[in-house]
Amino acid sequence: MTNPTIYRMSLRQQALSRLAESQFSDGRVPLLKYFKEDFWPTALAPPAWHPGPEFKKRPGCVAAFLLSTRSVTLPNDPDEDQGHDSELSGWPWVEHTYAWVVPTSLVIIALKVQGIAQPPYRPVKREKDQAYVKKQKNRCGDACL
Repeated sequence: MTNPTIYRMSLRQQALSRLAESQFSDGRVPLLKYFKEDFWPTALAPPAWHPGPEFKKRPGCVAAFLLSTRSVTLPNDPDEDQGHDSELSGWPWVEHTYAWVVPTSLVIIALKVQGIAQPPYRPVKREKDQAYVKKQKNRCGDACL
């Protein structure tokens, strides 16, 4: 019979290694190597790697990629109820698309884990936090917050 603790540690190490092996030189960590535009797992990597000394150098490259990546913004059509605000800047699930709340929230967490909540990156973070709050208020009013 195998020890469950050792088994869980082994699975964790495999997952961390999988993230590291998938990382491109620009810092992104795609879902699959063949689809580098599906970079949403990039924001999961820094919190996962955070306690491990063997992954210490990798998050800096991730931060540079995340901070240089933006969603596509499109003007809203006032005559059309889109159900979301495509004018907000944030982070998308997939490259060259508009921002979504979940990937934007994951990136904010990833940047905070890396200690990037201080100038010069604070305006970027604040913009993302405001985008998240605005989306939530539009969705269900002040009761959500």
